[in-house]
Amino acid sequence: LDLLRLVGVFDGLRLLPIPPGEWASQFDASKGDFKLPKDAPTGFSAEDWRAYREATRNAVSPAYKSGTYEVRGLHAVPGLEQHASFDEGTRLAFMDVVFRSAGEWQRGWEEVTIERVVGNADTLKLPSPLAWKLRQCEWIGVESDDGVTWGRPADRWHVPAHDLAGGRAWQFLHLRPLPARLANLLDLQPRLAAAMQRLGMPHFDPETKSPSSRLLDALAEATSGKHIRNWDIFLGQVRAAWRGFEPAGAGDFPRRLLIHGDSAQLSLHTPEPDHPAYLPDSAKSFIAALRRFQLPVIAIESTDAIRLAERFTNAFPGAIVRASSLQPIPLVNGTAWTEPASERLQDHEQLEWLVPLVLTLAAFFGPQAQGASTEAFRRHLKALREARVAIAETIETALFDGDRPVAQRMAVAALWHSETKTLLVRDRSTTEAAALSEALHAGPTAIGQLQ
Repeated sequence: LDLLRLVGVFDGLRLLPIPPGEWASQFDASKGDFKLPKDAPTGFSAEDWRAYREATRNAVSPAYKSGTYEVRGLHAVPGLEQHASFDEGTRLAFMDVVFRSAGEWQRGWEEVTIERVVGNADTLKLPSPLAWKLRQCEWIGVESDDGVTWGRPADRWHVPAHDLAGGRAWQFLHLRPLPARLANLLDLQPRLAAAMQRLGMPHFDPETKSPSSRLLDALAEATSGKHIRNWDIFLGQVRAAWRGFEPAGAGDFPRRLLIHGDSAQLSLHTPEPDHPAYLPDSAKSFIAALRRFQLPVIAIESTDAIRLAERFTNAFPGAIVRASSLQPIPLVNGTAWTEPASERLQDHEQLEWLVPLVLTLAAFFGPQAQGASTEAFRRHLKALREARVAIAETIETALFDGDRPVAQRMAVAALWHSETKTLLVRDRSTTEAAALSEALHAGPTAIGQLQ
């Protein structure tokens, strides 16, 4: 094959040059009405040329008020003008041969040059009719049990073949990915991949920083479909998309944000001053608490929320609340709790069993248990020795942004108040081991951890 290429054999569809002299390539145009020649050149149907001519009308800014111009650098692909009449098998064959050819086409085929040929020179550039047709035409077909689904390059994501391998293609169905065999072609031929991207095909590459919100927008759109089979995997893709998002300005942000709801499913939210979204730029334990208040928390890792926090607030003025600005306030019998309790936890008659239970779990529970000789265990022991306890009829927590409450009060069985090192317990919950143990496991560094 290499020898054949050396002697000029082309593997695939070779581009056909359309010289200016082979068609009525010259035309008169003015700044206010710049339209290409009326008659279609060889290699393009009259209908396609008419649509292309209208799409490019006044798409350039000539240097002079009027003049005579000529279209140069025009290329066509054999058979493209007949694409609308192809049967399904022919269309699939045409798709395959374009994928195997486009990476080898000469550079510059995506543009045509418009030259002023009378008087002073003026050179203009337009997208070529070939590139326009390949962007607009639904020429990419994907076969499935339900038949062949056709789409434009912009309708199919290039997900790298290694991400689709091992039966994982179902994890990307909501992005309508290219089949693995075509994705592998693009993976192996950077020029082909670049050509498809210039034709509008998105590339799944969240590890590369980009100002584009296209992946975030596509994932948001996917929530209205039926192809998301595992919401945990989908959440991972959303977080990865934010990790790769590096906006240059406020206008780069997606308008609709994916937020956590009552279940594992994510939902869409458009932040407004009256209905803000909550940015989780705080500890993960606190973010879990925010979700219990049923607040619209943006589905983003806290590290990326911190990195993008200022740009979020610029993109959505008055419509983003940073979690780091919120303060949970414990309410005991309806009053804010501010002072340490008088009784030590280890001396409380009803809760004397709790400290040994928590310490045992801390030392020996789980596959990573390290016993009672670690520094972490000693910190737990010290904290529990210093811990106070208060029993009350009602324990609630309220959430404030400055002096403004942002959610309704929420009743809890128990919570740890780190500022006063006090375990607050609802009186009828003194025997609820799970609630008490989890509240204590929040630890003295937690801020109003809710359990």
